[in-house]
Amino acid sequence: MHETISTLRHFAVHASDGDIGQVADVLFDDETWTARYFVVETGGWLRSRRVLVSPIAVSGLDEHARSVSVDLTKDQFAGSPSIDTDVPLSRQMEMKYRDYFSWPLYWVDTFLEAYRKADFPKLATADQAVHAGHTTRRESLLPHPPKGDPHLRSANKVIGYTVMASDGGVGPLEDLLIDSNGWGILSLVVHANQLTHSRRLIVSVNHVGEINWPTSSIHLGLSRGETDALLSAPTSG
Repeated sequence: MHETISTLRHFAVHASDGDIGQVADVLFDDETWTARYFVVETGGWLRSRRVLVSPIAVSGLDEHARSVSVDLTKDQFAGSPSIDTDVPLSRQMEMKYRDYFSWPLYWVDTFLEAYRKADFPKLATADQAVHAGHTTRRESLLPHPPKGDPHLRSANKVIGYTVMASDGGVGPLEDLLIDSNGWGILSLVVHANQLTHSRRLIVSVNHVGEINWPTSSIHLGLSRGETDALLSAPTSG
């Protein structure tokens, strides 16, 4: 099932014993293009706290009801560590979440291919990755691990970045397309501004060469002429 981030952002979140709140943001890894956390706005019942939920906790997604179900209780949410959801998150804070919820700290770069056949694939642990012959990032084992993950990005902040072809600008990033069967980000939705008309381009993340955070731009390994041949849908204006 494919959803845009802007649609998923408004999905209600249901714990095993009641409603929690709604998805407010998605934090993703810009190297593997995989969702790492959902930022959930809990609402008034928990004093409008924001908490992180790993995709490993997701047990189902109902597109028609616009809701996500998680294998967690309201008490677990209430007792979870307080967190500042500005990224990069500290390694210490991610480990607090890992320890509290018993989640893997990191998962393999290639878990999508290994687990795509499952209805709701679980994220692989480092040990499972080794047995499966996959690679995994283990920054926590470095002598001086970084204070925060420089590859962990807020979808809310990235949407609106300027998308650049090799020979000039294409248009602003309008949305991201995510696959709920594995929680990989598949494509950029770009509002391409052209001389005679505008349209939305669907650009695979495989075409992304670089994300330049200081200039708020995404650089493609394509020319503007090559982007014209990409799958598109007409815009309303």
